Amino acid sequence: MKLEKPKGATHARLVTPEKKKAVAPVKDLDVFIGTAGVITWLKEMRGNSYKELGTTPFDGELET
Repeated sequence: MKLEKPKGATHARLVTPEKKKAVAPVKDLDVFIGTAGVITWLKEMRGNSYKELGTTPFDGELET
């Protein structure tokens, strides 16, 4: 699956159907391979808080 990240996205949060969550920098998205769920694109703000930029369904596979 080809993921289209929004402009300014620095991190991604994956939420699985079992409600488990993981957050990773955009450059390390390969850690999500093999786990399906919904990716929420995030922009890191000051003070270690995040702003949500959008969501994308994810099937557990990345297109190279």
